[in-house]
Amino acid sequence: MVETVTSCFFSVIMPAFNAAEFIERAIVSVLKQTFSHWELIIINDGSTDGTPDIVNRYKEQDSRIRIINQANKKQGAARNAGIRDANGSWIAFLDADDEWLPQKLTYQYNIIQSNPDIDVISTSGYTRFDQEPVNAYYHYSLKPGRFEGKDMYALEMFNNYIPILSVVFKREQIDKAGLFDESPDVQGCEDHDYWLRLAKAGAVFFNSDERTFIYYVHPGNISNQYGKQSFSSANVRLKNFDNHLLSPQQSSDLAHDITKTVRFLRSNQMAEQADALAGKLQKLSIKYLPVYKQKTLGSGIKNKSKQVLAGIFKTFVFPLKKKIAKYNLRIAAEYQKWLYQSNFKVKGPLTISPKAKIDFGHKQAQIITHGMQIGDFTYLNLTTNNSELVTGSGFVLNKFSNFNILGKVHIGSNVLFNNYCTLHCFSAINIGDNCWFGESVKLYDHNHRYKVKDTPFTSQGYTTGKIVIGNNVWVGSNTVILQNVTIGDNCVIGANNIIHRSVPANTIVKSGQEHTY
Repeated sequence: MVETVTSCFFSVIMPAFNAAEFIERAIVSVLKQTFSHWELIIINDGSTDGTPDIVNRYKEQDSRIRIINQANKKQGAARNAGIRDANGSWIAFLDADDEWLPQKLTYQYNIIQSNPDIDVISTSGYTRFDQEPVNAYYHYSLKPGRFEGKDMYALEMFNNYIPILSVVFKREQIDKAGLFDESPDVQGCEDHDYWLRLAKAGAVFFNSDERTFIYYVHPGNISNQYGKQSFSSANVRLKNFDNHLLSPQQSSDLAHDITKTVRFLRSNQMAEQADALAGKLQKLSIKYLPVYKQKTLGSGIKNKSKQVLAGIFKTFVFPLKKKIAKYNLRIAAEYQKWLYQSNFKVKGPLTISPKAKIDFGHKQAQIITHGMQIGDFTYLNLTTNNSELVTGSGFVLNKFSNFNILGKVHIGSNVLFNNYCTLHCFSAINIGDNCWFGESVKLYDHNHRYKVKDTPFTSQGYTTGKIVIGNNVWVGSNTVILQNVTIGDNCVIGANNIIHRSVPANTIVKSGQEHTY
């Protein structure tokens, strides 16, 4: 569709606090938009670094950029300041440490023109983790489609998955939902609160698979402060609870989730916040349905699949079914306590077979996934405080496989490991999108160190070297990939090979002939 707008259409709100390290990237991504009828309002929220200097430099170059200086009032108040000063008929948000892809506003403008009844538009995008190679992006996907307010309410209540940097919404919706909540109890989850309020007000949502943004994860992200985030998220859900918009089972699931949050906070020296949540939950008088009677259990942590809870429950609780035949509440409470202490390690939708096992050897180990499926008799072991498994959507780990992760494993979208595969990571293994691994493929990013004669090799430690596998790679059965190997994009690795040196892009390695490439 040809752009015909002649005035400001989108008001882009960008809160910024001590963002000098990142904000130029964010500003440039707005300037590069193929849709030009926007204004960028940057709220300098009490920065003490060079943030205002950078903003003022760009402001002098482009009249569409404005700056509002205020004392530090946090993101909710900063966004509200931008909204009050906005001239556009649609509102968009971009945090100072993230960026948009050039087609974002054009794409959403075209949707608006074709669907005038839609009030809120969100898109998919990419997540990037700090200290990764330039191409180490992982897909952040939404459930696509059109959603009436009541449907989005239930979806958002249990997932909180709409990223604020993807959203544009009609300015007139502010009259229905109001401004962002600035209270400390929802700090860091103001956007979750706002989407729920828009849904309750009857807004029509549209989610798209189009990828329009890059969300950066780094130690300074507000969203990485997990204890505070859990408290704020629970407050948002209780604040927006409406039993007319949820089924009795969904209401019970919510109550169980909040109960687990209360236990988590108490176990992490946040008793005051835990007591506050418990009091609010009690006032709602939600009827609890037994967790263990559900075919699939409650939603749990943000974006966590119900199937993982069902799988864990069947694995650990069904052997005790004689003891809980009468649904002994004490046993149920102990189960919930154990389950919640594990929940914070898994972020995202994950389906696990009842016959599989995930073992976290350290409380800092974590799985971050946009969609992962684990088959029968597969063992996934994360053993150190550095252990990390990050996956895109559509990652499948089939039967009888063994992943032993001491370092960091990052896997893209639509990746399949067939039966009997092994991955041992001491340092780092990166795998791109659309990769398939045949049965009994093995990846080792380390090797025993042999340096001292007549000294047991078991006492000499290991050498390590990163494995990097590009996009669209097929690896045949019984192939072994060793440390310090990079396999380029669009490669075919035949069966029964030992890959001990790098493979250029667009290469075929014939079966049993690894010396030919």
